[in-house]
Amino acid sequence: MFLEGISKKCNSEKKRKKIYLMAILCLAILSIFAYSHTGVDTEKIKMEHYLKERYGKDFKVSNVRKVGYGIGVTGTVLADAELKDGGTEKFMIRRWGDTGYLDEYPSTIYNNRERSELDKFIRELSVKPSRYSVDININPEIYNEVRDVPKLVNLLKDYAKEVDYGVKVIVQGDSPTNNNINDVKKLASYTALKNPKKSSVRYVINSKDGTYRYICQHYNESSSTSIQVNEKCFTRSEGVE
Repeated sequence: MFLEGISKKCNSEKKRKKIYLMAILCLAILSIFAYSHTGVDTEKIKMEHYLKERYGKDFKVSNVRKVGYGIGVTGTVLADAELKDGGTEKFMIRRWGDTGYLDEYPSTIYNNRERSELDKFIRELSVKPSRYSVDININPEIYNEVRDVPKLVNLLKDYAKEVDYGVKVIVQGDSPTNNNINDVKKLASYTALKNPKKSSVRYVINSKDGTYRYICQHYNESSSTSIQVNEKCFTRSEGVE
C-alpha cells in the first residue's frame, strides 16, 4: 500500500509537470503570434503613412509578409499596396534599409500609361501572346525625381540610363521557331525606340503540356539600330509562367 501510494503521487506529479509544460508552450505560441500580428499591423501603418507623405494620396496596404528571414540571414518585409479609390493596380512596397521603404507606384503608373500603345503593337506579332505587359523599372537612386510621376518622355530626357523600358510576353509552343525569333526582334526594336539607352524584352514560350518553357531575355543598352537575336537567346527551364 505504501509503495502504491508513492507511485500514485509520482504519477500525479508527472501529470502536473506535463500540464505546466503544455501551458508554458501554449503561452509561448500565443505570445509569438501576438508579437507577429502586432508587428504586421505596425508595418502596415508605417507603409501607408510613407505612401501618403510621398505621393499625397491615400493608399491601402495589405498582405504584409516577411521573406528571406532565417538563422543568420536578414530578410525583408514586402506588402501589396493600391490607391484606396481603386485608381491603380496593386503594386509592391518593401522595406528599404533599416527604416526606409521602396515602392513600385511610379512604375505601375507608367506601365498603365504605356499599355494602350503596346496593345496596338502586339497585333503585329506573328505569334499571338496569351499574356503580355509593359515592365518599366526605375533605379531607386532617382526615386526622388519621380515623386510626381512626370511624363515618361520628360523623365527619359535626363535619366534614360536609369530607366529600363521593358516588355514581357508569354506565348505557347513546343520550341522556338523563326516566328518567335522574329517577334523578339520586333519587340526589341519597339522597346529600343522607347528608350534607346536602356530597354529589355522577356519572351517566354510555355510548353503546351505545361511542363517546361523557353526563355529569351534580351537587353539593349546602346543606340544601335541593329537588333541581334537568334535561337541561342532561348534557354529551356522546367515549369511554366
